[in-house]
Amino acid sequence: MARTKETRANAAPGAGTIFTLRAIGLVLAARWLFSMSQMDLTAAVTSMASSPWACINLVFLFLLIFLPGARAVAERPFHPLPQWLRQALRLFALLGFLFAAWSVGAFVASAGWRRALQAVAATNGWLLAAPVLYAAVIWICRPLPLWRTNVAARRFAIGRYAVSLDPATRTVVVWAERRKVGQYDARELSVRWASGAPIRATPA
Repeated sequence: MARTKETRANAAPGAGTIFTLRAIGLVLAARWLFSMSQMDLTAAVTSMASSPWACINLVFLFLLIFLPGARAVAERPFHPLPQWLRQALRLFALLGFLFAAWSVGAFVASAGWRRALQAVAATNGWLLAAPVLYAAVIWICRPLPLWRTNVAARRFAIGRYAVSLDPATRTVVVWAERRKVGQYDARELSVRWASGAPIRATPA
């Protein structure tokens, strides 16, 4: 059976994830460049060179906009990004979220709610939008199974694990996100109950 050709009208699953991450990266980069344009060029370059946080932001924005190795593939709809890229984005986004939340919280504690609301209005809501964008990257790059549960295709999702059953060969393939854990004989599988009951073998 011939495979359906991927077109713009029939994009592979995962293309929306790539588009969303790049859009968030472009918004963050545009806002950062706008903030830098308010400063003198020499002062901006000097502050960037002496700030580790600026270097972290540059690496994060580069990964978020260019997404090296990202490719939407129908076989792994939830994982268009390489595993190392997803983990790096989650780490940098977590650092950015903590820094933004701490900065906003410290400003509110020192200036009060009235001045904080005035600052939010003066920045067009950016003080609240920045932590939300970082949190969105963390949520998009959260651990996910390789596919959704599809009983007809004998594919199941359990947390971040994916299980594929092959009744012809009586084998089971287990995936942890994009990493293949192994292929096992279905007749040798066992189930350990959460209550601590003894292991009970599944029937063949």
